[in-house]
Amino acid sequence: MNGYHPDIKKFAKTNFFKNYKYFILCLLAVLKKRQYTIWE
Repeated sequence: MNGYHPDIKKFAKTNFFKNYKYFILCLLAVLKKRQYTIWE
């Protein structure tokens, strides 16, 4: 935790849920791309 920059820590705290939502969406998109490449 000490390695993180204070601004990043603050940003992560204030926008935690928003960032989490985008993170999940990006993760799903990556997984879908991987599935497509595997199946095709």
